[in-house]
Amino acid sequence: RFRISKYSSQILSLSNISNVQPGDSFNFQISLVNITLGPISFAIVNFTIDFGNNTIISSNITDNNGIAQYLIDVPLNATQLNITIYYAGNSTFKATIYNVNKYQKIKMMDS
Repeated sequence: RFRISKYSSQILSLSNISNVQPGDSFNFQISLVNITLGPISFAIVNFTIDFGNNTIISSNITDNNGIAQYLIDVPLNATQLNITIYYAGNSTFKATIYNVNKYQKIKMMDS
């Protein structure tokens, strides 16, 4: 039996969310690449954004450069910001998952 090996894939974050506060909107970008850091173009990536009291699930398609983005509006009552990006792979590339600042507590604004 002949078996074809799949190549590894990797998700790289192009955004820094360390200063994000409740009420902020920001464009979160990732780059989907192969083992040699070449772009994986036109691939579906799934975004799960967990605010602690609300979760958004969406998807986007990487562009010609392997970049996908998602506009995130952080609710005023958010207690955390946990972003998970998942690529399911295809006939050429293996699946991969990436978590950004898992369960990082957002500093609440003073009223």
